[in-house]
Amino acid sequence: MEDQVNNEKHMSFWDHLEEFRWMVLRCIAVLLVATGAGFAFTSATYGLLRRPLMALDNQVELVFSGPLDAFLIRLKLAVLTGVVLAVPFILAFIWRFVAPGLRAREKTVIWGAVAMGTVFFGVGALFGYYLLFFGLPALVRLGISGPGVRHLWSLKSYMDFCFRFILAFGVVFEFPVVTVALARLGLLEAATLRRIRPYAVIGIFVLAAFITPPDPVTQVMLGLPLLVLYEASIVVTGFMERSE
Repeated sequence: MEDQVNNEKHMSFWDHLEEFRWMVLRCIAVLLVATGAGFAFTSATYGLLRRPLMALDNQVELVFSGPLDAFLIRLKLAVLTGVVLAVPFILAFIWRFVAPGLRAREKTVIWGAVAMGTVFFGVGALFGYYLLFFGLPALVRLGISGPGVRHLWSLKSYMDFCFRFILAFGVVFEFPVVTVALARLGLLEAATLRRIRPYAVIGIFVLAAFITPPDPVTQVMLGLPLLVLYEASIVVTGFMERSE
């Protein structure tokens, strides 16, 4: 163990840079391979993303608006599937790069954060997916409709909307994991989260406006769960402080 620590201490900047380069190359390679495999699942992924439209009773028709749309959509679906397949390997490569420079307590906290972060990302993405079943009908009802009005949505725009919406929920569900990890490392306190709550509320809705499509319905649908997660982070952080 001491030899390993000494080796880490004696590694030059260029040695670390070379290790980082190889880590990035491995991540890119596994992402490319996973994306290639993802082409086999594009039909299934498309079917899942199209299901929320069933609640609209054929009020919406998806159309291609350009000659490259069909290929680009299939490529995006393959990339999405590839990212899901590649994430465990990418996290393993990143962990292998950073772990030698961490103390035992830091390794335990970060490893737990990575594991829980993966779970929370999946839960958030799944939560966002099922919100589409309620959000899309709400958007249609809020718009202009009536006799002679047809909803012709670009398939590319619809897929982009779904990607951003689902990804946004996956990312924001990481917030409790990050705050708890920082608290375990002694870098964040519950009192700090309470003190900055007014600014956090404003920041949450600014963030929701930035990462969701530009309409108030989806911004509120993202902002409200993030507020709940923020309050939950305060409660969990405070509980951890009292238990230590």
